[in-house]
Amino acid sequence: MFQITAKGLGYQTRFNRISGPEENDRVERFHRTIGEEFYQKVSTTNITKLQGQLNDYLHYYNYERPHLALGGKTPIKYIQKMSQMC
Repeated sequence: MFQITAKGLGYQTRFNRISGPEENDRVERFHRTIGEEFYQKVSTTNITKLQGQLNDYLHYYNYERPHLALGGKTPIKYIQKMSQMC
């Protein structure tokens, strides 16, 4: 269901390589970050409000928050730079 929904929204998905722990590390780091920066600070139990707050956080995470692993760039700026190189 997730892959069908993602494809319908124009996203491409892929599985981590078998025995590719470095890819899993990135996913685990994202989960840690979102837990520390978002879920530990959320005070609502209303699912609609929670979804709105999560959407706002994910926008911040991808468009505004600099990432050390990306040389201080936001994910969207990093992707834009990489796509210009191709």
